[in-house]
Amino acid sequence: MKIASKVLHKKKIIRVGIRTINENSSKKEVVYEENNGQRSIVTSSIITPEIKGAVVLAKGINNEIVKTNIIQAVEAATGLPTHKIQVFEMKGE
Repeated sequence: MKIASKVLHKKKIIRVGIRTINENSSKKEVVYEENNGQRSIVTSSIITPEIKGAVVLAKGINNEIVKTNIIQAVEAATGLPTHKIQVFEMKGE
């Protein structure tokens, strides 16, 4: 009597993508200044800087995988396109 067995191999495929999350929050508070019994509103504004580009100095970027990983990390953190991110080898200690 011969018993046949069949082995099934399963592979789990995980797809990785890029996710962009934009989050804005603001807090408004009215501040008054009193002068001779008269109230006047004190105005202020918060200006958020706009990032135009990034320069990174790092050791070990002669390895293309390391350099690519750094560029992708900066791209994910800032939302900058890759052509606006420059990575250079850090010299010295």
